[in-house]
Amino acid sequence: MCIQVRVNSDKSSAESSLPLVSFGKGVPNMLENSAEDLTLSDAARVGTTSSVQKTAFDQAAHAEMNSLAGESEALKILLQASAAAESLQVRFSELHQRRAEILTDQKQLEAERRAFEERAQEFAAQVAHDRADQREMMADLEQRLSRVGQQEALLQRQTAELRSAQRSLAEERVILKQSVRAELDEDRMKLSQERAILESERDRLRAQAERERQDHADRIRQLDEDLKFEKQRLAEQTREELAAEVIVLNRQKLEFQQAHEHQLLEIQQQADDLQQQRELFGQQVEDEQQRLREEIEKKRQGLLTEQNNLQRRYRFQFEHLTRAKEDLEDELREFRREQQMFRSERLRFLEQHRLRFRQLEHVRYLLTERDASVGRESRIVERSRSAALSDIERQQRRSEEERDAIVRDIESRQRRVRQQELAMADLAARLEDRSQRLNRLRAELDQTQSEILEHRLVIEESRTDLLRDSLSPEIARARLEQARGDVQAFFDRIRSQINMDRDKVEEAAGEVAERQQQFRRDRAELEEWFAGREAELTARATDSVVDDQRESIEALQTQIATMQNRWHRERLEAEHAIRDLLEQLTARETKSMDNPPPQSSSTREAA
Repeated sequence: MCIQVRVNSDKSSAESSLPLVSFGKGVPNMLENSAEDLTLSDAARVGTTSSVQKTAFDQAAHAEMNSLAGESEALKILLQASAAAESLQVRFSELHQRRAEILTDQKQLEAERRAFEERAQEFAAQVAHDRADQREMMADLEQRLSRVGQQEALLQRQTAELRSAQRSLAEERVILKQSVRAELDEDRMKLSQERAILESERDRLRAQAERERQDHADRIRQLDEDLKFEKQRLAEQTREELAAEVIVLNRQKLEFQQAHEHQLLEIQQQADDLQQQRELFGQQVEDEQQRLREEIEKKRQGLLTEQNNLQRRYRFQFEHLTRAKEDLEDELREFRREQQMFRSERLRFLEQHRLRFRQLEHVRYLLTERDASVGRESRIVERSRSAALSDIERQQRRSEEERDAIVRDIESRQRRVRQQELAMADLAARLEDRSQRLNRLRAELDQTQSEILEHRLVIEESRTDLLRDSLSPEIARARLEQARGDVQAFFDRIRSQINMDRDKVEEAAGEVAERQQQFRRDRAELEEWFAGREAELTARATDSVVDDQRESIEALQTQIATMQNRWHRERLEAEHAIRDLLEQLTARETKSMDNPPPQSSSTREAA
C-alpha cells in the first residue's frame, strides 16, 4: 500500500508539473539561428535521456517480474531494484551534468540575446540615422521646392515685365506709325503746296514770256519793212530748227526714260550708295547752276552791250541796219537756246522730283514692310513665350506629381520602418518570454531531480517492504507491475511532450529563418531605395528644368531687345533719309525759284 500511494503521488506531482515544462505556441518570430539550433539540440538530448531512463526502468521491471516467479527469487528482485536505483543514481548524475550544460547553454543564449539586443539597438540606431537622413532629405527637398517657388515667382515677374515691354513696344509702334504718317502727310501737303506754287510760277513765267514775246514782236514790227522778208526767212529757219530740236528732244526723252528705268533698277541694287550719289548730284547741280549763272551773267552783259549798240544804231537811224539784223538774229538764237535750256532744266527738275517722290514711296513701303515684319516677330515671340509658359507649367505639374509620389513613398517606407520596429519590440518581448520559459524549465529540472530522489527513496522503501513482506509474491508482483506501468506512462508522457515541443521549435525555427531573410531583403531594398532617391534628387538639383526655361526666356528677351534696337535704328535711318530727300528737294526748288530763266531780262535788254 505504501508503494501504491507514493507512486500515485509521484504520478500526480509529475502530471501537475508537466504543464510547466511544455513550451507555448507563441514562439518568437525573429530569433537567431544559433539560439534555435541550441534549443533543438537541448530537446534532442532531453529525449535521449528520457529514452535511456525508460529502458532502465523496463529492464528493472522485467527483472522484478522474473524474480516473482518464485518466492526464492525475491532477494534477486531486490538486488535488481538496487541496481536500478544505482542506475537511477547514474542517470541523476547525468541529469546534473545536463543541468550544468543547460546552464551553460542558457548563459550562451543570454549572451546571444544580449548580442541580438545590441544588433537590434544598432539597427534602431541605423533606423534613427536613416530617419535623420530622411528628415534632412525632406528639409533639402523643401528648400529646393522653396527655391523652385522663388524661381517661379521670378519667372512670373519676368513674364509680367516682358508683357509690359511688349505693350510699351506696341504703343511706341503705334505712336511711331502716327508720327511717320503725320510727317508723310505734312510732307505731301508741303509738296502739293510747292507744286501748286511751281505751277503758278510756271504760269506766271509763261504769261510773262508771252507778254515779253508780244512786246518783242511789236517792237520788231516797228522796224523797217525791209526786215520782214528776212524775218520770215529767219522764222522759217527757226521753225525748221525747232522741229529738228523737237525730234532730238523726243529721242533724248526716250533715251532718258530708258536711262530712268535703268536707274530705277540700279537704285534697288545700290541702296547703300544713295546718300553719296545724292551728295554728288547736289554738288553737280550746284556747279551747273553756278556755271549757268555765270553764263547768264555773261549773256546779260553781252545783251546790255548789244542794247547799247542797238541804241547807237537807232541814233544813227539805219546806218547799221545790217549789223542790227545780225545782232537780232544772234539774240533770237540765244533766246531760243536759253529757252530750250530752261525747258530742259524744268523737265530734269520734274523728273528728279518724280524720282525723289518714287524713292519716298519706296521708303514708305519699306517702312510698312518692316513694321509688318516687327509685328510678325512679336507674334512669334508671343507664341514662344506661351509655349515656354506651358512647358514651365507642365514641368511644375510633373514636379508636384513626383514630389507627391516621393512623399507617398517616404510615408510607406516610414510605415514599414515602424512595422519593423514593432516587430523588433515583439521579438524582444518574445525573447524575454523565452528567457522566462527557460527559467521555468530550469525550475522544472530541479523539481524533476527532487522527484528522482523521492523515487529513489520510494524504491529503497519498496525494497525493504518487499524484504519484510515477502510472504505474498503475487501481491509484490502486482505492485511491481503497477509501478512499472506508472513509470512507463510517466516517461511516455514526457517523451510525447518533448516531441511536440521539438516539432514546435522546428516550426518556429523555420519561421524565424524566413522572417530574418525577409527582414534582410526589406532592409536591402530600403537602403537601395534611399540611395536611388538621393541620386535622383541630386541629379534633379544639378539639371533643373526651371534653369533651362529661365535661360530660354532670357535668350528670347535678348532677341526682343536686339530686334527693338534694330527697328529703332532702321526707323531713325529712314527718317533721316526722308528728311535729307525733302531738304534736297526744298533746296533745289528754292534755287530754281531764286534763279528764274533770264529770257525776260534779255528780251527787255534786246528791246
